[in-house]
Amino acid sequence: MAGAELLAALLRWAAWLREGLAAVFSVLVLLTILSACSSGSLGERAARPVLPSLTRATVNGVPGVWMDERDAGTLALWIEEVSP
Repeated sequence: MAGAELLAALLRWAAWLREGLAAVFSVLVLLTILSACSSGSLGERAARPVLPSLTRATVNGVPGVWMDERDAGTLALWIEEVSP
């Protein structure tokens, strides 16, 4: 009888251990996903560029915007910094 009780206790312990490991694994997966989704804190992200030359323009009846070369370069660098 003692052997059957010991076996039952071991089986319960093994089931409990599997459930505990599954819970720990699930938490680790969730934390990994969350850390991958946030590449940095809000304070570390690049601030939006200031583009003083940006103006509205209409060319051949098509509305749009215009900026000089300096602001276009600033915008291109900002896009490169914030892109994954």
